[in-house]
Amino acid sequence: MQLKQVLANGKKETLNVSVVFILPEGFELAPPDRISLDIKETIRNLSFQNYRPTKKNILVIGPIPGKQYSEITFPIHFLKYSIYVGGNRGMGQIYLDGNKSNK
Repeated sequence: MQLKQVLANGKKETLNVSVVFILPEGFELAPPDRISLDIKETIRNLSFQNYRPTKKNILVIGPIPGKQYSEITFPIHFLKYSIYVGGNRGMGQIYLDGNKSNK
């Protein structure tokens, strides 16, 4: 079953996805010169953004086509710390405190 969302023009299209990636304080997206060629090829043209200018440890992607991006690689330096990831399919959201945006 392929889920669809209704676009602004009323047409149905495959669902978009978004990701919120929360890293421990002090962590950031890896600088381009520290990303290996195979990871650069994997992430292609994805645009990673900071949630806020003051929160470089919280990364956001999307919305992007869910059909094209069923997996997303985040180029960070790997260490043993807890990380938290949130996702979104379609129009609704779950906020960081667990509340739904479209109750």
